[in-house]
Amino acid sequence: MRGVAACRLARTLAVLCVLAWTTAGSRAEPDLTARTRAGATAAPTPGLPDLPALPPLRPRPPATLPTDDAENPANAPVPGSDAGEPLLAAVPFGPLRIVSWHLDDAKAAGALNMLPDPDRAWRHTFGAERRTAPANTFDAAALDADVVLLQGVRRISDARILFPARDWRLIVSRQMLSPVLKPRAANRFLLDEVVPGRPATTAIAVRFKRGLRVAGQAHITEVVVPVETPIDSRAPRETPAALAVRLLVDRKPLWVVSADLAAACPAGVGSCGADDALLRWFGQQDTQVLAGGTTAAAPGGCAHQTIALSYPHVLARGAATPGIGCIARASWP
Repeated sequence: MRGVAACRLARTLAVLCVLAWTTAGSRAEPDLTARTRAGATAAPTPGLPDLPALPPLRPRPPATLPTDDAENPANAPVPGSDAGEPLLAAVPFGPLRIVSWHLDDAKAAGALNMLPDPDRAWRHTFGAERRTAPANTFDAAALDADVVLLQGVRRISDARILFPARDWRLIVSRQMLSPVLKPRAANRFLLDEVVPGRPATTAIAVRFKRGLRVAGQAHITEVVVPVETPIDSRAPRETPAALAVRLLVDRKPLWVVSADLAAACPAGVGSCGADDALLRWFGQQDTQVLAGGTTAAAPGGCAHQTIALSYPHVLARGAATPGIGCIARASWP
C-alpha cells in the first residue's frame, strides 16, 4: 500500500511541475495577435525587428488605344501604359503562293536526279548487308510556294523525298493504293498472265505555315476513264484521278485541285467526259476553286501546264524554269 501511495504522489507532483512550467512560459511570450487601438502605436516587441513602412500604392490609369495611326504607329507604346510594353500588330498572312508541277517535266529538267544506290558490300559478319537509302539533291524551297499541285506521281516515296514530312503535308490520291475501275479478276491458273500497272496519279503538298490549315479533302474519281489502246500489257488501263484539298487561308476557305487530263482529254476531241465531270464537281462547291494541272488541248511548249480560278478561266500558264521544268505559278487572292 505504501508503494502504491508513493507512486501516486510522484505522478501528481510531475503533473503539477508541468503545469507550472507551461504557465510561466505563456506569460513570458509576447502577444502577437493583439491589435492597437486607432491612433495608438504598439510598443516594440523585444527580440523582433521593426517592419519597414511601405508607401501607398498609386492607382494605374486605364490604357487607351491610339486613334490616329500616323501619330501612334503600331509598335509605339500605348498612352498610359509602361514604355516597355509595345502594342504588337498581327502579321498578315499575305497572298497564298500556288504552283502546279508535273513530275515528268521535273525529271526531264533534272530535278529528280536520285542519287544512285551504292554498290552492296557484304560485311564479315553473317547475313548483314550494307545499303544506303536513295536521296535527292532538289530543295523544295526553290519552288517558293505554299501549295504544290503535283501530277505524275508514281510512288509515294518519290514525292516524300521531294517534300519532307518536317516541312510539308502530303496528300496523295487513293488511286495510288487501288485502281478506280475494277479490273478483271486474275486467273490464278494462268501463271503467264500479266497484271497491268497503275497510272501516275495526282497529289498535293501543303507547307506547314501559320494561318494555313488543311480542312478536308475529296477524291474526284469521276474523271477517270479507261485507256482504249494501252501501249503494252503492263501499261495502265485507266487515266489519272483528280484530287481536291479544302484549305483555310487565314480563316478563308478555298478548294485547290490537282488534275491530269492530258490522257483523258486528248487533243482534237470536241467534248471530253472527264472535263465535264470536273466542271460538275466545281459547280457543286459553295467556295472558290483553284485548279491546276495538265491538259493536251493547249499547244506546245509549257502551255499544257495551267492554273485556273473558277475553272476553266485560266489564271496562269506554265513557263520553263531552269532546274525545275515547266511550272505554273499563281497567287490567291
